[in-house]
Amino acid sequence: MHCALNTALLALLGFLASVRANIIVYTQDVPHTIAEEFRDMPASFGPEIAPDGLRGFLVVGEPEDGCGPMAKPPTVENFTGKWIVLVSRFNCSFEVKVRNAQAAGFNCAIVHNVNSSELETMSAKDPVGIDIPSVFVSDLAGQILSEEYIYINKFYIMVNGDLPFDINTHLLLPFAIVVVLCLIVILIFMVIFFTCSIQATASSG
Repeated sequence: MHCALNTALLALLGFLASVRANIIVYTQDVPHTIAEEFRDMPASFGPEIAPDGLRGFLVVGEPEDGCGPMAKPPTVENFTGKWIVLVSRFNCSFEVKVRNAQAAGFNCAIVHNVNSSELETMSAKDPVGIDIPSVFVSDLAGQILSEEYIYINKFYIMVNGDLPFDINTHLLLPFAIVVVLCLIVILIFMVIFFTCSIQATASSG
């Protein structure tokens, strides 16, 4: 019984620990509301994203693969915030893409996969001098971000290590998981109990 309970708790903790950083899309109009969320994977190089996240306007890189000198962020009247650039995978290393984004004046780089939903940790052979954070997202996330959530569509994004508090994700889902795990543990206990009872009855007979 105790062994089964410990296994269930470890499984729950493993699930919760697997939650990674997220890209959260907000409307520019007040009150700001969450439009969509995307999973991402932080790079193994460059600075970590601040605990309160990195907020900014999103643009698609020029060139789109980020493998050459990139166009600088647009000039927007009365905007003094951060700029985030979205580039595609392949044709050059992750390191080159992020360095080009940094050289162009961006504050963060998002690299999206191509023809794959897999997330992976980006690495660099020589991370010295890389001063902006970067994250990796799926092909679908990159497509949606580039088509729907660039700054001219009245959205801004936040690259964050945690999801904003939402009762559906922070309370109801973990509670449901705990309930299911408890039911599984009870079922296992009942099976063991009845098996032992049957064996005891058979041996006494």
